[in-house]
Amino acid sequence: MSEWISLNKEHNFPNLTRDVYEKTSDEDEYNNCAAWAMGNKDNWLQPFGEKWHVWPNGAPLSFEVTSFVKAYELFGFEECADSVHEIGYEKIAIYAYPDGAFAHAAKLNTDGSWSSKLGKIEDIQHDNLGCLEGPWPAYGEVRFFMKTLHSKCVNVSQLTRFP
Repeated sequence: MSEWISLNKEHNFPNLTRDVYEKTSDEDEYNNCAAWAMGNKDNWLQPFGEKWHVWPNGAPLSFEVTSFVKAYELFGFEECADSVHEIGYEKIAIYAYPDGAFAHAAKLNTDGSWSSKLGKIEDIQHDNLGCLEGPWPAYGEVRFFMKTLHSKCVNVSQLTRFP
């Protein structure tokens, strides 16, 4: 039987309907979408914050979407043209708000669906990227696609922990 996030959380996303997603794990406040998208389920990836937040050395210390693109590049991702699955690669989609602020990152599953960690709340599997788009508190719109070889992994030694 499918599970869903609560109705009040669903209302944050005007295009998210129960026929296009299902909940895949419970709430966890110690990781976020930015880390989740690159396969890191143990950290909260952002440029500053709590002692358990991390950020790659050399990435700009801002919440601009381009700072997150640079952070992913430091982990071996490169920009690509689309969200089409390519054998041997992992792909992510990066959302931004109209003002250029980072909003969200989702990872492409091998079956063509997407996986997202919704901030501090649950993880979901969704059929398309548009279901999370919309004005805040939804995630703006997809602005970048990036990919990396499956063999690349997050090297925690590249991360800065904040005091």
